[in-house]
Amino acid sequence: MLVVTLSGIVYAFILHLQGDSIAYGGLALAWSLYNAFVLMIVCFVCIEQPRRRKAERFERDEPILVEVDGASRLARLKDISLTGARLSAAAPPPRGTRVKCTIMGQTVPAVVARST
Repeated sequence: MLVVTLSGIVYAFILHLQGDSIAYGGLALAWSLYNAFVLMIVCFVCIEQPRRRKAERFERDEPILVEVDGASRLARLKDISLTGARLSAAAPPPRGTRVKCTIMGQTVPAVVARST
């Protein structure tokens, strides 16, 4: 729409110099320039910022069972996505530890990516 508006301005007021013969030519030019300005702002707003994460996170707050080296303990599931989950535990396992999480009766193998 921005290109069409600017093309119309160029055609009517520059190439064929019919701006003076158009009824209310100045008003038509002013509204066309205003339209181009608004369309330019809308184009900048519509550009989506890059996502920080690959998958959307869903907030949760429920207890889950975490098995580390054969020992089971309870932890709280804080959020979950397709690529991972954030757990809250009293003593989190170190980074790189393989764990098994039991969430709603389903056991899921996992590797600890961060421990804070």
